[in-house]
Amino acid sequence: ACLWLATGLAMACRAERSMAVASLHEGPRRYRERLSRACSAACRLRSAIGGRRWVSQARMSRDLCEISELDQSQSNWKQPSIVLVQPYLDMNVGSVARVMMNFGLSDLRIVRPRCDPLSEPAMSNACAAVPILENAKIYDNVRDAIRDNDHVVACTARRRTLEDIPVIFPSQLRYLLSDVRAVRNFEEKHLVDTKHVMKLGLLFGAERSGLTNEEVAHAEYILNIPSFPGFGVLNLSHAVAIVGYELWQFREERARRPSYPQVQEQEQEQ
Repeated sequence: ACLWLATGLAMACRAERSMAVASLHEGPRRYRERLSRACSAACRLRSAIGGRRWVSQARMSRDLCEISELDQSQSNWKQPSIVLVQPYLDMNVGSVARVMMNFGLSDLRIVRPRCDPLSEPAMSNACAAVPILENAKIYDNVRDAIRDNDHVVACTARRRTLEDIPVIFPSQLRYLLSDVRAVRNFEEKHLVDTKHVMKLGLLFGAERSGLTNEEVAHAEYILNIPSFPGFGVLNLSHAVAIVGYELWQFREERARRPSYPQVQEQEQEQ
């Protein structure tokens, strides 16, 4: 049955593409309509073969439960909040959910979405991370979305006139997570391992325009991802992936490292 469905949808995709090419002589409007149908057919094919329909609900729930169990096993860890401000594209939101699952993140918040986070394209791109989309919280404004965070970081590639907000890089996020005292000195090589971990909120702007100055003003820090100056604007999900990697690295290192009191006891014994 699966093979029959996939074959049928593939034939539909080819037929729509052929009709789109054949309609070129009818004008650009007719061509765009045909091409749109071809894209929709391709989306249905991708969803049927590799999307949500062939990933069981039990599998997706299990993956999310594993993240929750990992959070509970590490009592000194607080889930960072990934806050998307006015995202336009369903597929990007789905891709963000997928990379969040890749790096053990589950707290997705969306401010005034201009797309449908639960649409078929979004869920298709999310794959096994559909529960993150289903559990995402929707807010009317940035202030409410970041209310419970200890530190807020605005991720932006554009230069800002907000001189009072310091600029940091992805590798420095660990200083915000680990200890308030370390935040003031980013050159410190060894972090003090305290029991209290900061809850971090990360703001990501819309695909077309990014974050406004008013939205950035809610943050204590501006995060800049170094890239080629000629084309430095990353895809939304790619930016979240880079940040997620740094957060996962910090989490892994912290899990392997003995707690600060234990280190003191070992030094006293020696």
